[in-house]
Amino acid sequence: MTISETFCLEQFNLMKAKTTIKNEREVSKEVSQILQKIKELRKQRKVSLAELGKALDYTEQGIGAILRGRNALTIEMLLKIAKVLDVDPTSLLPITEEDKQKPSFNEYIESIVDARVKAILESQKEKK
Repeated sequence: MTISETFCLEQFNLMKAKTTIKNEREVSKEVSQILQKIKELRKQRKVSLAELGKALDYTEQGIGAILRGRNALTIEMLLKIAKVLDVDPTSLLPITEEDKQKPSFNEYIESIVDARVKAILESQKEKK
């Protein structure tokens, strides 16, 4: 999985965690924004529902239901759709400027590991 796909997965999962669904038919604001971006890009790139469905192993009707918010959109679908539309998966997410300033989960973990490694190296220097 690429860094972009990993970041997309993290953001998608955070978005799902923050979303409370009151009704199975109700689609969150964030998911609606993702679906709208997919629709716009699909039209710009002249990708039919049938072509998109084939790539995702869905019927044209099944893809239509997903894009209308009647069926759930999964991260796996989102990654495949991004590939078909030839876009970075993160470009489909409703990421705000504030979100862009936050480190990704991997960067966060790396900073913790780096800090821990530095602390270990410093303690070894002090012992010498």
